[in-house]
Amino acid sequence: MPVAWNGFILFTGLAIMGRLLTLGLMLLSPLAHAQEISAVCKYEFTVDDQGQKSGTSGDFSLKATYMLPPGQPLNVQVRTTKAPCYEFLANGDDMRISGTCARAVQNMKMVYVYKIDRISGAFEEHFSVNDRAGIVHYGHCLPAKPLL
Repeated sequence: MPVAWNGFILFTGLAIMGRLLTLGLMLLSPLAHAQEISAVCKYEFTVDDQGQKSGTSGDFSLKATYMLPPGQPLNVQVRTTKAPCYEFLANGDDMRISGTCARAVQNMKMVYVYKIDRISGAFEEHFSVNDRAGIVHYGHCLPAKPLL
């Protein structure tokens, strides 16, 4: 076989391998960012629109999955056991997760804004109806332990 053909075959083989490597990295890159966080968040107190603080109780489960690299907008898919915000998109990085869930329920616009500190576990849940001042729930999230 002439030397020119050997060079062509080598070049073509390297080009194909390069494309396969690129394709493989493209397929694996979303998996690299698919970090999942599971937590149980417990309410501790509430502040109403008049600034009055009162004790509150209850909890909800939260699962946050990083679908895109930190810094990308709406990079976290959040799932909760809290109605009506069972699923919404949020922004997240190594320090915090924050997102807004807006739903229309019986001609009312209900808006929940979540802010979760990933370091301390502290969370805020701002709730308003029809764009009026609402209440803010405060509490802490703890990592969920899987049942085995």
